[in-house]
Amino acid sequence: MKTSYSMVSAVLISLSIGSADAQPLLDAEREVLTYAPIVEKATAAVVNISTLNEMPIEPTTGLDSSSEDHFFKRFFENIPEDQTTVRSRSLGSGVIIDADQGHIVTTMSVTRDAKEILVKLQDGREYEAEFIGQDEESELMLLRIEANNLASLSFTDSSTIKIGDVVFSISSPFGFEQTVTAGIVSNVQRAIPVNDYVDFIQTDAALNPGSAGGPLINSKGEMIGINHSIYSRTGQFDGIGFALPANIAAAVVEDLIRYGEVQRGWLGLILQPVDRNLLRQIGSGSEHGALVTGALEDGPGADAGIQPGDVILTFNNLEILNPKRLVRAVGMSEIGEPAKLTIWRQGQILELETRIEKLPDLPAKQPEVTPTADQPQAVTVPGAPLLKGVVVLSKSVKTLDKNRQHGIQVLQVAEGSKAWLRGLRRGDIVVGVNRRTVASLSALVEQAQNDNNSGLLLEVLRDNRLRRLRIK
Repeated sequence: MKTSYSMVSAVLISLSIGSADAQPLLDAEREVLTYAPIVEKATAAVVNISTLNEMPIEPTTGLDSSSEDHFFKRFFENIPEDQTTVRSRSLGSGVIIDADQGHIVTTMSVTRDAKEILVKLQDGREYEAEFIGQDEESELMLLRIEANNLASLSFTDSSTIKIGDVVFSISSPFGFEQTVTAGIVSNVQRAIPVNDYVDFIQTDAALNPGSAGGPLINSKGEMIGINHSIYSRTGQFDGIGFALPANIAAAVVEDLIRYGEVQRGWLGLILQPVDRNLLRQIGSGSEHGALVTGALEDGPGADAGIQPGDVILTFNNLEILNPKRLVRAVGMSEIGEPAKLTIWRQGQILELETRIEKLPDLPAKQPEVTPTADQPQAVTVPGAPLLKGVVVLSKSVKTLDKNRQHGIQVLQVAEGSKAWLRGLRRGDIVVGVNRRTVASLSALVEQAQNDNNSGLLLEVLRDNRLRRLRIK
């Protein structure tokens, strides 16, 4: 019986390794099904990442020694009075993607604002990492270490994964290194509100604090994604995790190595989904597509002939189901490459050609450029404290509104800023300030600087509807 069992196991092992969909292996000696050989090979490329950060010390003046604040004060008694920061460490995960170059992929949530990044390998060796580049949209970061005898995992084609595929996460949750969790692919194109450029892989493989940056592998040990985030009401895993697909991660890494940044494509359009109510209003024959509600003057889309009111149906033969799909397709396109679009306009189907341009940069600190800049730029509004944290496009966009045909597009609103608290959001088009028309950046600057201590009344278009926001 033992001999026949071993023979069966040998057959199963040979079948599973050679098949397209790897099955759990039968360990004849222990008489158990296992994925251990596949997982063991992958874990050798997974690293633990620890970072050293400096945090500002809040002033402790005003602590009442008779209150419960006195209890906490003793924790700060040994800190010199002239010290303004304290050091803290955070833990996370990463994966070696190139053994020869020492390239490691992780996420910005692990390494954000780090003064020092330390990488620990599976065999216990530790190295200080060199920063290569990062991408704000995908939150991916590329590091490098100088080391020999490294194991690595390469990206595989994530477009072939299906709902129900078995997956494993390898990471360091809560600092527990080389932790493996298992689950399935729950969804292959999951959009999450905080990201316009990525459709995530959703999985029920457990992810917890410290899991971000580790690989998500399939049952053949191939890396199909990078652990990214979770959806949770408690801060702990509730069965819904997200991974950045390998195809997107590979493209981000390629750009970071080549350019030091990720160059995303852009058409200079403001878009809105096409729903049934809107379908009746505009008369489009398709329930899918992206309705153009604004177009940057002299932008690549407008230069191609796209107008507010058009419905974009396809982009390079890709059916556009919604605006996010178009944004992601354009974003992944090569800068300078031609592109073909199929649009609906007032009952006619038109074919247009355009050329992809680079998305304007959104650096951490925006320049306060003059409104006369020739090229569209991402700028702040100088001399307008109520709009602090707001980044706009320097050139006006043409809108779908017949009464307010031009406005200034909002590119970014800092969370927690006065404008954000009053409801201003990315994608809004500012068409009026304090009941005066705003059709250019110079008009916005002039009106925003003239608040007379009474605040600003912004008129903005969002989804082709006018909204009024009072900012004080």
